[in-house]
Amino acid sequence: GDAASSARLLRDLGAACALARQRTGAARVHLLGASWGGKLVAAYAADLARRAGPAALAGQIASLTMVAPGIASRVDVPAATKLAIASCALLAPRARFAIPLDDAELFTDSEPMRQYLRGDRFALHRATARFLLASRRLDRLLRRAAAGALSLPVTLILAERDRIIDNDATLAAVRGLAGEALSVRVLSTAHVPEFEDDPRPLYAALVEALARAEGAG
Repeated sequence: GDAASSARLLRDLGAACALARQRTGAARVHLLGASWGGKLVAAYAADLARRAGPAALAGQIASLTMVAPGIASRVDVPAATKLAIASCALLAPRARFAIPLDDAELFTDSEPMRQYLRGDRFALHRATARFLLASRRLDRLLRRAAAGALSLPVTLILAERDRIIDNDATLAAVRGLAGEALSVRVLSTAHVPEFEDDPRPLYAALVEALARAEGAG
């Protein structure tokens, strides 16, 4: 629930990619991000393309897969809370605010998994002002990215019954970033496909995304 800045988040992800390449000996990594993590991996790839160019992007990342990414959300905090977050980002950056995603029904249609979420003592319910500001800056980075910036195999997996993500707006945004490189799958699930009673359609879609990327490479 805390991060010093959007730049720190991007550097951390870059360090994780570098470590994965070092430990495996692989020249490139496949990036997978779900929900808010989908926004983060997209922003990382777009920022890498902006800073180092398309060749560096393709040389380091083999593919990008996003599962119900938090690029365009149906859920947001009230305007007054946004003003408070902006003020605290300057004056009290570690002040914490409630994340408006406490309802387990937003995430899955599976009642056993809803019960799991309600009792999860590790669930994140609050985030710092500076983290929320960093997340907004990732949004801005993606909005400002050049059309077709993600010049690598990109797979977007959407949840048909998503109560958190605006699927149409997300698809439009990702299509603008990826262009002809984009492949789209829509699963008949709620926001977290792996929490369905049968998660195998998600796993099949992930395998297909990797196979497509390997074929393109």
